[in-house]
Amino acid sequence: MINIKENFYLKITVVIPTYNRRKYLFRSVKYWEDLNVSVIIADGSDKELESNIVSSFGNKTRYIYDKKNLVERLSGICNYISTEYVCMMGDDEFYLSSSVLQAIKELEQDHELVACMGEAIGFRYKSGKIEYKNVYPELRGYIIENDCRWDRIRRHMQNYACSTIYAVCRKKSWIWAIQESSTVNCNVFSIFEYSFEILMSCEGKSKIIPYLHWMRSFEEGPAQHYNEINIVYWWFSKSRQAEKEKYLTLLIDSISKRYKIKADLVYLPLTEAIEGFIMRAIRDNTTKITNLRWIILDLLNYSTPRIVSLIRLFMYYALIFKSPKKNIHIDDGKDIVGIGLTHEMIVNELYNKNIFVNIEELNQITLTVTKFHKKYNI
Repeated sequence: MINIKENFYLKITVVIPTYNRRKYLFRSVKYWEDLNVSVIIADGSDKELESNIVSSFGNKTRYIYDKKNLVERLSGICNYISTEYVCMMGDDEFYLSSSVLQAIKELEQDHELVACMGEAIGFRYKSGKIEYKNVYPELRGYIIENDCRWDRIRRHMQNYACSTIYAVCRKKSWIWAIQESSTVNCNVFSIFEYSFEILMSCEGKSKIIPYLHWMRSFEEGPAQHYNEINIVYWWFSKSRQAEKEKYLTLLIDSISKRYKIKADLVYLPLTEAIEGFIMRAIRDNTTKITNLRWIILDLLNYSTPRIVSLIRLFMYYALIFKSPKKNIHIDDGKDIVGIGLTHEMIVNELYNKNIFVNIEELNQITLTVTKFHKKYNI
């Protein structure tokens, strides 16, 4: 076990949402219990864990079973967080303690920061060995440090990286952003994440530090997102305008009440931030071209007052066809394209990018993953 000399772990709670993946959950819980960290499990599985299993968890691990959806489960566990800081992670993934500690130090030293985390790599176990890949290159050196909250949300969404939802966050800010985001009820891909990121940017500054922090698991394959609508189609769709306006009203009310600002002063910067995100998504070819057929059908219903949005939409989509790329999709972080780097190769790549890697921790996690797969023959 890594020798932790500092008491920073007494200041953080790790929230682990899980669904029908007991073996991976037990691996995560064991990892954090060995570090004496408070853990809250938000389980929405088809079947609740047996009482003897729950009682085997350490006294700093709280198990909460609730068959509600992920967003509602996260909102429901907020009252159980008693530490100064909190972070959320997938049940099959790892955060390196050295980076968690450094993120807490950054937050302790700079009170304008509300979220901080390090860099990410992806991994999977295949044919008796662990393979790695670089993921989320947009995180590298990412920092949102504008003093004005409107400038922060514009900058963040126009240059988007998921830099706060998996970061170490101040408890009060995290709870507010989680609970307000949970009021959103739109069947749009990653809308909860985007809402959380917007609200956290309203709360304060955030940064990515040059430490290996997040080991993103590819062990279970791509995540499935059934019946979820692409945000570009949703934003411009006439048939969904009422839903979009309701969404904006919810966010505007949350921000207005939080900071005691008139609602009409929130609308413009918020919509500019979201539209900046959408334009970037299309420009970078991260939007599924298959959605074009839905949009064309919907455009037939557009009325004259919508002509500006119509022209703008065609301009945005022209960018896709100007320089098309293969495998155009929204990256859900589970794409295995490019995986296959060895342990030595990924470490060398990180060092060449001046990213600190705690080799002892990385080796320990590698051993944990290897033993796990050999034990369960996964």
